Amino acid sequence: MCFLEKKLLNCKANLSVVLKLLYPSIICMLVISNRLLKGSVVWLLVLIISCKTSNSQNQGQVNTSNDKICNFWYHSFEETNENVKVYRPSTYNFPRARAREGLEIKPNGEVIAHRIGMADEPVQIAGKWKKIRENYYEIFLQNQEKIILEIQNLSAEKMIVKNQ
Repeated sequence: MCFLEKKLLNCKANLSVVLKLLYPSIICMLVISNRLLKGSVVWLLVLIISCKTSNSQNQGQVNTSNDKICNFWYHSFEETNENVKVYRPSTYNFPRARAREGLEIKPNGEVIAHRIGMADEPVQIAGKWKKIRENYYEIFLQNQEKIILEIQNLSAEKMIVKNQ
């Protein structure tokens, strides 16, 4: 499954964003093949319907956070030391590594911890996060794990957290 399919199937984006992402692909398919394949049309309709359903279910949730912590952060173990743990956004150009752990912190209070499982397969653990005070956050995962983020520096390019 390609990156775009994973992002779209996670469908927390609104319908207009999905259509904007798909628009270039649809144009390319039309230009290259001069017609749409029936399977592609069915896939597109299923995707749009599932996104619309997902969005209507989430309309009751209010986005109350405009916090800079809300991002998909990967652990930059190359920059981490005994005092701090460094995270970079998922868009950062990391050096090659077998696997990388991360935190997907969402504005609605949800979090997904991306871990490295057995045989290096990715494991996702859902949970909730909350801001306790300035630069201090608690994350509670469904596996009963509690993570404390005491942030020493936070920007769009880097999050530096005190090692616990």
